[in-house]
Amino acid sequence: MIFLFFGGIIKLKFNVANMMYFSGILKSDVTDASEKVVGRLKDILIKSQDGEYAPLEFLVIAGKGGGLFYIPYGETEHISKSGVVLRRVWDKLERVTERPTGCLSLVDDIYDQQIMDINGARVVRANDLRFAVVDDKMRVVGIDVSVRGLFRRLGLLWLDVFHLLKTNLIDWRDASPVRGTLKIGALASNFHRLHPADMADIIEDLHLKRGSKLVGYLDPRSAAKVLEEMDEETQKKFLKSFDPGRIRQILDNMSTDEVVDLIQSFSKSDAAVYLSFLGDERHQAVKKLLAHDDDTAGGLMTVDYIPVSLDLTVAQAMEEVRKFSARFRSILYIYGINTEGVFRGAISLRRLLLAKPEQKLREVIKKQKRLPTLSPDDNLNYICDMMTRYNLFSVAVLDKDHKMLGVVTIDDVMRTMRPRA
Repeated sequence: MIFLFFGGIIKLKFNVANMMYFSGILKSDVTDASEKVVGRLKDILIKSQDGEYAPLEFLVIAGKGGGLFYIPYGETEHISKSGVVLRRVWDKLERVTERPTGCLSLVDDIYDQQIMDINGARVVRANDLRFAVVDDKMRVVGIDVSVRGLFRRLGLLWLDVFHLLKTNLIDWRDASPVRGTLKIGALASNFHRLHPADMADIIEDLHLKRGSKLVGYLDPRSAAKVLEEMDEETQKKFLKSFDPGRIRQILDNMSTDEVVDLIQSFSKSDAAVYLSFLGDERHQAVKKLLAHDDDTAGGLMTVDYIPVSLDLTVAQAMEEVRKFSARFRSILYIYGINTEGVFRGAISLRRLLLAKPEQKLREVIKKQKRLPTLSPDDNLNYICDMMTRYNLFSVAVLDKDHKMLGVVTIDDVMRTMRPRA
């Protein structure tokens, strides 16, 4: 099970006298009304409802003479660190030997389970649970995700001699258990609030099966952005967990240069399989990029850019940007080419915004200094020097006939220099 958490780590405020931790009573003696020890507390069952503190429903007792018994919590007279006291003698108690349906086990379903903290963009674990009396019922009110909670549960708090470990509690009402299609779908909906890099961090911390299921409920474009933020080995693991249709959707929505990097990380046989998922046009573009060395302009460039005819007006060019913007991580320039594909210059979006809508692009581009360009064989050091010298965020890559091949962005350069960032 996964727990989804939308709040911040907080301090719960209840009457301290009515509060206890699950670790403090788990495995404690259970005594009936005759003061006879009848077993040990093995677990507690709850029924969870969104937005409410969960009342304790059943005690799970390992009987002294053997067997497992489920006792309604209403049969409890008193529960504390000293143990559990039942209202009646053992033989008169209402009890069953089959687990009641519709309940969560605090031990099996919640202890050690992963909690996805959407606000903190991280995965934490449920180390302990805090109980308190709310509306005259003992309920689960908080999840302790701290190291102190783990030490308490393991009976090692005595090691914290200087009281350096702090308790971090998640309000139970802000944590929703994610089980099945409906909950995972709701999770994916809220997941979109995060930056793709933060989504990737969380998914990478989950077990592959759970992470794959979560990625599976993202729309193809969001799933592609998340995978782009993962390292190549993790990308491969997740892609292999999807069916061919889903793989095709994700690859179609990944930037071309990211697809190239991914294909390069596969063996020849696997690379051929994944290339077969691409459409003809994309397939050819990727194969051309694969022909270049990784640390050259040809290997670093992306073919995802917006080429425009200089005969277009500024208004028409802006419409092209609107049409294709969803395909790109960012757009800084549009690139003027003639009918033969020869590069004529780059126009920044800032320049477009300041120009008059009826102006032709050739009029706008004449007023802008010609930007430096790269050839496909230029190496990484040369590219870095050029981009630094001219304060460039992107550079056009041209062949020997000045036809445009692609664009190298500062993002591509940084990912090469710091692949694990």
